[in-house]
Amino acid sequence: MAYAPSTARDRRHHEDIELNLLPFMNLMTLLIPFLLMSATFVHLAVVEAALPAIAHEKVGPVEDGLDLKLAVTETGFVLRGSGVFVLGTEVDDGFVAEFATLDELSFAAVQLKAQWPGETGFVIASDEGVAWHRLIAAMDVMRDAENADGSHKALFPHPVFAGGLSHPAASQ
Repeated sequence: MAYAPSTARDRRHHEDIELNLLPFMNLMTLLIPFLLMSATFVHLAVVEAALPAIAHEKVGPVEDGLDLKLAVTETGFVLRGSGVFVLGTEVDDGFVAEFATLDELSFAAVQLKAQWPGETGFVIASDEGVAWHRLIAAMDVMRDAENADGSHKALFPHPVFAGGLSHPAASQ
């Protein structure tokens, strides 16, 4: 025997439920500006650089190449290379040139590129106390130079970081 449907549900009094959106709106008011402020508007720049490979055999000096090394110190910059360089002091296996400012280093890099147009790389090393921004600035100066018309000319675009060297002029 089937029972009649219950009317108990119909007897309950339905209240209109009021949805309180104020906490959600407060959350959105705080969250949207925070997300906008934390959005990434910074462009990361990547400088391609190679680390020196570990050699198991002794490698001799590079023949017919510049073999350019740059030491960044707290007081200046030291360029060392094979061959002859007008701005450098001649040593037994090449030249050594010291510069106090980035402008002097930039001028020397342009002169070196004019003398050695086929060279594209250099080894960069720094003393332990050198600030990172000073090292990057020196690397940027060696990589390219600005022409008089505002365009950039590539000088030595392939830096190689040297590990364990404190001063290329001191390593004979």
